[in-house]
Amino acid sequence: MSTLNDFVTMQLSPEALANTGGNLQQYREKVRAEKLRITCRLLEISCAPAAAEKTAFVQGLQMDMVRLLDVLHYYRLSYQSARSMQTGADEQMRLYRDVEDMLHEVLIGLEQHFPECLLPELPLPFSYAARARRQLQVRVNELVVLLGELPLDGALLELVLRPVRQFLLNPEERISFRSLAYYRELLSQLYVTGTLRADGNELHLQLHAILIHLNFNAIEYYLYCINKLRAWLKGYHHLHDRITGLTWCIKEIRSIPLKNSAAALHAESSPIAAQLYAWLEEERIFLRNVHEEKLQQAAGREAGEKLQTSLTVSQLALMLRIYVEEGIIIRTSLRQVLFFVSGFVKVRRPDTMAEESFEAKYDNPSLSTITACKLWVGRLMERLNDHEKKMRAYVD
Repeated sequence: MSTLNDFVTMQLSPEALANTGGNLQQYREKVRAEKLRITCRLLEISCAPAAAEKTAFVQGLQMDMVRLLDVLHYYRLSYQSARSMQTGADEQMRLYRDVEDMLHEVLIGLEQHFPECLLPELPLPFSYAARARRQLQVRVNELVVLLGELPLDGALLELVLRPVRQFLLNPEERISFRSLAYYRELLSQLYVTGTLRADGNELHLQLHAILIHLNFNAIEYYLYCINKLRAWLKGYHHLHDRITGLTWCIKEIRSIPLKNSAAALHAESSPIAAQLYAWLEEERIFLRNVHEEKLQQAAGREAGEKLQTSLTVSQLALMLRIYVEEGIIIRTSLRQVLFFVSGFVKVRRPDTMAEESFEAKYDNPSLSTITACKLWVGRLMERLNDHEKKMRAYVD
């Protein structure tokens, strides 16, 4: 690589080429020979068992190609600026293009055959980014036509294609090798989705599965999903159904595997699956707490609205009859008494508080019930006697 580095840096500058007399074919052949030598070395490295040696060589070659291509980009711009007023074919400009193409082929080989060895965050060379931009533009144009014919949400499609379009619309932007690989994979997966013959709902589910699989962790996509989930949950009128729906969503997201741990639209952000899972889990916990609170409030209201008594239904029926007969309770009908008792009094065994049972016990008390009530009344008399004694002692 030192030979190629020195050759490109020193002999392909506009100043050096100005003194060659116009015979530039020998320079092409020199670069072509170096490229062939690099290709042979890559073939040897690919068969080497030592992974560390292979990675080191590939990464070193990648950095050299990036540096040399940026040097050529600067040379070409300088030369183009110097001859801006001239017209016609230019052999020197054609040489720069040809050398860039040959170095591009080396990078393409690295991307295709050694993707696991590359430095993912290394910026693309300017000319290589321009080449990638032209290729991606063709894919995006095809994809827009294909997906535009399908029953998919236009807002979602615009959101998904936005990162690639931003790269296409900014010629000076330099993305990383990782981002370029991500854009290519994203467009490829979207194209496969576009060829599916499915209804709109199935297509949307498939699209979301791909975005989660590829870790499309844009904040805009997160907000889109949250808004859609909120609208979807509003379709359920019962809290239990909403909780069930959230549980299903959590299960579905968990079942979608990530492409790999490094795949992400934004490497510095957390995975979209983790973000959505966290929101769904928090929402489910919130709804569960609301649901339990409502159940407790309902149980509290039910318990608080009724007077609790240790009497059985038979004993209560007999005592109410005595109260009615003595005029303590004034009523117009037995049904009115039953309505009051069932709504505001809780007996020891409430499951026996049926209308026919209460009426039968009211009209025909058993001897054991009469005896139990007498004992109960006797205890009341004892309490009244105790209070009387205390009051008399206080008066005396």
